[in-house]
Amino acid sequence: MPKGVPKQASTGKLPERLTAGDMARVLALTTERLRQLSREGAIPKSIRGAYPAEETIRGYVAWLRDEDRRSTKSAGESAVRRARARQIELRTARDQRELVPWQEATAYTQEIVGMLIARMQGLPAQVTRDPALRSKIEDAIDAIRTDVADRAAELEKGLGDSQDPDPADDEADT
Repeated sequence: MPKGVPKQASTGKLPERLTAGDMARVLALTTERLRQLSREGAIPKSIRGAYPAEETIRGYVAWLRDEDRRSTKSAGESAVRRARARQIELRTARDQRELVPWQEATAYTQEIVGMLIARMQGLPAQVTRDPALRSKIEDAIDAIRTDVADRAAELEKGLGDSQDPDPADDEADT
């Protein structure tokens, strides 16, 4: 029997009723936790400051064995652990520059492609003074620019809703 549990003199049985303090010691709980379990309906309510010993112990054991309570709790805890782990992975990847926010990557790509196209537009004049050849080079550059724009539109459409907002925005919520 746990230390501090009141003993019956000769029978070795628990008394019919135990005070909140004695019952808490028997169940290895605090008196506050004992009252909380009583409010939740897991164990009987105390009557004049005492708990019915056998009913309370049976109720507590049933509460401990309640598979639904344990599985729901552990499923919720698992989901929270997975979400936190994912958040830490994303933050670490971003900090190590392995992950770039969507807006930053898009702006970078638009800047580089825009500069390349602008430079290509001036290429025909740099290469030749022949109007026919210039026109041919301009047509080739226009075809490349159209191909790049079409491919960019396809890629953006393919991303759909997977365009993740900046993970830094999520951190502000936590």
